[in-house]
Amino acid sequence: MLYKIAKYLLILILFPIFKVKVIGKNRVPRSGGIVICSNHASALDPPLLGICVPRDVSFMAKKELFTHWLLGPLISRLNAFPIDRGKGDRNTIRQISSVLEEGNALGIFPEGQRSKDGRIQKGQNGAAFAALRSGAVIVPACIKGSYKPFTRHKVVFGAPISTVRLKDEGIKTKELTELIMSEIKKLHADTTI
Repeated sequence: MLYKIAKYLLILILFPIFKVKVIGKNRVPRSGGIVICSNHASALDPPLLGICVPRDVSFMAKKELFTHWLLGPLISRLNAFPIDRGKGDRNTIRQISSVLEEGNALGIFPEGQRSKDGRIQKGQNGAAFAALRSGAVIVPACIKGSYKPFTRHKVVFGAPISTVRLKDEGIKTKELTELIMSEIKKLHADTTI
């Protein structure tokens, strides 16, 4: 319930302030486990992406955020869960598996951290690993804009990627990561969007 209320309030606030335009929302599957993979340039990315996806989304967040007396309990109630960046955390893998196996949506920023210059960085393998392991569909996404109030921002969703088919074809985690990042870069570079 809190998630729906927060999403509604953020839509009322962020859509007019950041002049958000959503492109390709119909490409996001309405059911089944999905991994939405987006570029990451700002702390605003999770809420911007979350309000544009037509279903509830769980996000991973660095564990340090959960130690804050107000932010920690709030983001926990908004479907976020902690990750210890740079470590193979079994609890995080179990949490990701649970989200996807229950047929829910998971938002991941494969770069692992925010890009300081806005350029898309090398992807980490976590999103590809989780999607291949669970058979979840990957939806590449891109957030475009300056993050300055009252300037146009676009959240663009690309064509879904079937990991079941790719797994049957023998794709490896690293190759899938490269494919995901390639799709995000195409969305980012497309000037017609």
